[in-house]
Amino acid sequence: MLCLNSDQLRETTAEVLALEEIQKTAQELNSDPVAQREFKDRYNAAVAKEEELLDRLTSEPQINRWYWKTKILAVKSKRSLQEELSRVLNAVYCKSPVFKNELINRDKPSSQANAAKNKLAIAMFNNEVEADLGIDKFPPEKAIYRACLRETKMHVLGVDGDWVFQGPKSARKSDDPCNIYPVWQRIDAFLDGTEQQAKSLIELNLELMAPPYGIKGGMLRMALTLGLTY
Repeated sequence: MLCLNSDQLRETTAEVLALEEIQKTAQELNSDPVAQREFKDRYNAAVAKEEELLDRLTSEPQINRWYWKTKILAVKSKRSLQEELSRVLNAVYCKSPVFKNELINRDKPSSQANAAKNKLAIAMFNNEVEADLGIDKFPPEKAIYRACLRETKMHVLGVDGDWVFQGPKSARKSDDPCNIYPVWQRIDAFLDGTEQQAKSLIELNLELMAPPYGIKGGMLRMALTLGLTY
């Protein structure tokens, strides 16, 4: 993006960062009420100005020039900016599956999400043949199960009437938001590579969190737990 007020935005952002650093390191502020009040007024004014400038980037995007791979994007309104950003992100994260569950679809899941993940692992181990893994009502672990295992077709009804686990199918449409086959392929290739040379899971995690996969850290940790159970 070519921002027409880039100098002003850069200066305002630099001031906010400098004031935040002062707030963390200047011990004098803790013992001087007058200095505290003056600092707070200046900091609030700088933050308000920064927010105003940043808000203008999205509320009036047509005043700036937007690029993607050296090409100018046709941004004429806030809505067209959202449409262009959506198209660009879909291209950048073209192998990213969609998991519609906010409990685990984040970098640092809550304690509630971690507890639900552990309960789900136990249900996978004990109740594979049952619908919804035998989970009654609708606790958090069922929501995670449906988003990550049922919607991705990794837990399906078998021909004999029992539910079974299976790997993702490459036959699913590439534009299917629940298509996790590309991620599965990369994990398989990584594990195959460990037969000749030891590799750290950290290396795999960093790759899967980056484009074109974009998997959240919490989802990767949950996948490891469920994978070991499976």
